[in-house]
Amino acid sequence: MKLFVLIYVALYSSIHYYIYGRITNALSVPVYLKAAMAVFMALMIFTPILVRFAEMYGYEHVAALDANVGYTWMGLVLIFIPVSISLEIIQLISKSELLSKILQLKIPSRTVFLLTILITLSAYIYAFIEARTIRTERLTIKTSKIPKGADKIKIAQISDVHVGVLVRESRIRPIISILKRENPDMILSTGDFVDGQLDHLNGLSNLFLELKPLSGKYAVIGNHELYAGLKDSLEFTKKSGFTILRNEAITVGFLNIAGVDDKDISRFNIVETKTEPDLLSGLPRKNFTILLKHRPIINPDSIGQFDLQLSGHTHGGQIFPYSVFPHLLFRINSGYNMLSKGSSIYLNRGAGTWGPPIRLLAPPEVTIIEIEPLE
Repeated sequence: MKLFVLIYVALYSSIHYYIYGRITNALSVPVYLKAAMAVFMALMIFTPILVRFAEMYGYEHVAALDANVGYTWMGLVLIFIPVSISLEIIQLISKSELLSKILQLKIPSRTVFLLTILITLSAYIYAFIEARTIRTERLTIKTSKIPKGADKIKIAQISDVHVGVLVRESRIRPIISILKRENPDMILSTGDFVDGQLDHLNGLSNLFLELKPLSGKYAVIGNHELYAGLKDSLEFTKKSGFTILRNEAITVGFLNIAGVDDKDISRFNIVETKTEPDLLSGLPRKNFTILLKHRPIINPDSIGQFDLQLSGHTHGGQIFPYSVFPHLLFRINSGYNMLSKGSSIYLNRGAGTWGPPIRLLAPPEVTIIEIEPLE
């Protein structure tokens, strides 16, 4: 964790140094405003850390204020950087001798900077709205493991809700509304259900208690359950009505539901009692097996032992163009992906947000999966 903090501070400081230079080079900024900018940017760099400390010591309102300011700024920064670099490249190309003669075009630095600000603000507003516009994605799977003549099984998958300092009732209610409207037989949560300190979130668990699917609600832990404190995270998830599967499996009708802990569990000196392949190998093969696993990591020894892996974690990149990084890391696209030996994986973009309260070209989702017999 210390290494992560050092890398974060170094990288985020460098980004702010670049932004400071862009502002001062493009605009005539008085010395006192330069000093004020430097102080503000230094505060913004350390705000995410300050939020965690404010939560830890029970200063809920301070944490909420810091988070709203700091993460809004972070969202603007993350959009500003690619826009700024792209426009600077265009400006540099336009200055080339050949293009200057052809186009007779010179773009002042001030104009480029103001255009960058306009595009950044416009994209942020769009991304803020998109983060609150939850899509219902649908997937139908036909399988011989559901007997002919049996009713189809309707499952709802939620992931990466990140209930915490920024994701409160106003962000949770639309998720609840979708689930109530769809009325699934079962609800499955694939990790990062919570985020941050949970001392003041007890009332929010009652929202999820409104959901009472006939075949139950099941969840696995993600990395943020560990960061928030495993004991409190488990308690909150249970209060929300979920049965937590920790390297455990349960058979419900024609389905095996298996769940494994997030891989970061090893960093907290918690010893795993059963490996994923061992867990899956002990399940009835005649049933359709669903594996709940927070990260879209495919264990080669598990291939063929599950029919469908449900994962989250990546948020679909959350903010374009950073969406390229999850794909490079996990080699799995958001949505449905066929594997080998009859296995498949569905990667959910998540319903909430982490950090900046925005999503740019990575809309939040609740997934409705219908499993039905072959005709």
